[in-house]
Amino acid sequence: MQFERFIHETNGCVSKDQLVETFEQALRRFGIDKFVYCLARGSFATKKRPHHGLVRSYPEDWMKHYAQNNYIDLDPTYRYGLHTKGLFTWKDLDKIIPCSKKEKAVMREAEDAGLKNGITISIHGPYGEVIGFGFAGNDKKNELSKDELSLLYAAANQFHLAYTSLTEQAEAISIKLTDRQREILQWAAAGKSRSVISEIMAISEDTVDDHFRQIFKKLDCHDRIVAVLKAINLGLIRV
Repeated sequence: MQFERFIHETNGCVSKDQLVETFEQALRRFGIDKFVYCLARGSFATKKRPHHGLVRSYPEDWMKHYAQNNYIDLDPTYRYGLHTKGLFTWKDLDKIIPCSKKEKAVMREAEDAGLKNGITISIHGPYGEVIGFGFAGNDKKNELSKDELSLLYAAANQFHLAYTSLTEQAEAISIKLTDRQREILQWAAAGKSRSVISEIMAISEDTVDDHFRQIFKKLDCHDRIVAVLKAINLGLIRV
């Protein structure tokens, strides 16, 4: 895998489908034909709900079985990845943390479903966000070397960076803030109070409140701090 070329190709993708296809081509060079990319825990800035399978090529039967049996509560890879960033293989998981009989049973079921030589990568982002990757192949004998695992970790981080860029661009374009609303958020980001913003902008405090109500509606939040953080994350304002 030529990593510089992979970076160039993923940064050049103009859609999520194109990005996923590029990523899957790279994964096949590792002997990996199944992966899942999920939001394990949303950040308090965006308040996005956890989503197990934003993008996935895991067997649909397994995904349905996993959801129907609420295996997320019994999945030791999820439990460990939620609190520890980095990469770990599933075969080493029992050496890292104690696993219950039910948790071990879930992992055996996953292997029976075709998820062999599993690998989890956990990326911890700002404001408490946790992104999780699961990788697996059909060949139980195909174990990756230390160098290959490092390269896979780098590729997963690049995929996440490119995916976030595409989705945030789309979300930012869909949110239309007026110049007044941007200015109010900008002053709020600078730590100015409602009364100070009112004085700076020569408008009433009630008008400031009305602008914030419209901002909250557009940004799907109910708090000034969250609105400011989300606006910064989406590039709607700068600090």
